[in-house]
Amino acid sequence: MSPVSSSLLYHYTDKNGLLGIIKNGFKPSYSREKILTNPDAHFDFAVPMACFCDIPEELATIQRSNYGDYAIGLYDSWRIENRLNPILYLSKDSDLFNQIKKLGEITVYAKNTYEDKTLTPRTRDTITAADFHPDPDIVEELKELFYSLLIRVKPYTGPKYDKAGELVNMEFKYYDEREYRYIFERLPVNPVDKKETNIPEYIRKVAESEPFLCFKLSDIGRIIVKEPSDVNDVIELINNSDILGGNKKHSAKMPIICTWDNIT
Repeated sequence: MSPVSSSLLYHYTDKNGLLGIIKNGFKPSYSREKILTNPDAHFDFAVPMACFCDIPEELATIQRSNYGDYAIGLYDSWRIENRLNPILYLSKDSDLFNQIKKLGEITVYAKNTYEDKTLTPRTRDTITAADFHPDPDIVEELKELFYSLLIRVKPYTGPKYDKAGELVNMEFKYYDEREYRYIFERLPVNPVDKKETNIPEYIRKVAESEPFLCFKLSDIGRIIVKEPSDVNDVIELINNSDILGGNKKHSAKMPIICTWDNIT
């Protein structure tokens, strides 16, 4: 019986992406996310992140098709050290969806109540915001916490768009991606106009100065490549890497490096 999840956390990419990760670590990449505000509405944000999944290698067909036939798998100890957690998948109109929606309403109401002191606070059964004019620092912290939660949420199912902004699947099951998301907290989360097909270049450039998400050679459990000839390229890069050190500089064991046909 196949395991439900892999013992490694994988990031899928193309060959250049894999070699860049081995050389420098995971770089911040702005991803366009549609954040649900209710079952029929959303707003768009560019979120600085690096994404992973724990789908068993033999079941990663969608990941390979969408992101590339090259993958690096890291041990769970690295995941814990870097505080990665599976993202939250929400079904429309589920209890949790409605509770988070209510939290958003309270956040907006608290902000509006602070900004307009003439507003009469509503009672719990009409919206439910708190029955007071909140402190501005508390309002700001509440807003930041709420948006921090939202950028770690995805719909259980929903429309999926390609990189050009074209609809490719009206009811894509996002839950099947089993996504873990590392957010580069020092970078801003930027709103994106819904009319924009791609994330504006000025937003992408912000990420260029951010430190990469790194790992040690001992954190790598497996590297999977497309072609047998790629194996030696990866080994050579590891051995010459100033960050990883490789077997030439450290006693860390070389991770398994194989093609998809040779996974055991």
